[in-house]
This record gives sequence, C-alpha cells and structure tokens, in this order.
Amino acid sequence: MRPISVVMWFGTAYEAPGLHGCSSHSGRRTFITRAARSVHKAGGSLRDVQLLAGHRSIQTTQRYIDGDSDAQRHTVLDLDPIDGLQEACVLIGRSLRGLLRLATDAGELERGGPGRTRTSNQTVMSGRL
Repeated sequence: MRPISVVMWFGTAYEAPGLHGCSSHSGRRTFITRAARSVHKAGGSLRDVQLLAGHRSIQTTQRYIDGDSDAQRHTVLDLDPIDGLQEACVLIGRSLRGLLRLATDAGELERGGPGRTRTSNQTVMSGRL
C-alpha cells in the first residue's frame, strides 16, 4: 500500500460521519495527545507514547501533544501546598537519616568496625571503665 492510499482511506473514513478538515495526520496527533494524557493511569510514561508513535526522538512526540490550558489550571489548583511541604520534609528526613547512617558507618570503620569503640581520656580518668 502506498502512502497516498492511506491518506485517501483516512479522508474517506472521516468524510463518512461528516468530519470535515480531518486527515490521517490529525488522527495521529489526537491519538498521541490522548495517549500522553492517559498513559500515567496505566503506569506508563511519555517514553511509552514515543514507542507507540514510532518516533525516534521524544522531542518529536512532544511536538505532537496539544496543550490544554484547562488541564494546566486544574493541575495547579489541585496541588495541595501542605502535602507538598510534608512530602518535602519526609524526603529531607530520609536524606538526613541516610547521611547519619553513612557517618556512623564511617565512624565505625575508623574505630575498627561495629561494636568496637575508642575509650576517651575522660572515661579512663573518671574510673568509669
């Protein structure tokens, strides 16, 4: 089948239900836009849409996706700043715990391994050994 045959087939398919001004390419653009908006529901990403579209570059896929100002507005309005702050605090806490764990592990290695600690001069002098 030649490319012009595909274009003509789509033209006929769109004309039958009265869809004027549509083309094989507009159908492709609509599919890619809808797939990009819903792929997260299936646990996918824009990379999956790229593969479905057969694009070599993610930038090509992005050019096909139509923006939606209503969706952008709803996205911003749906963001809860308190949840965002709480999530950031949790992530920072995890990072700090990880750093403390690394520092502790490094200290244990410096002291000769886990369970072995140095005796400070104060402890020896106070007789608490």
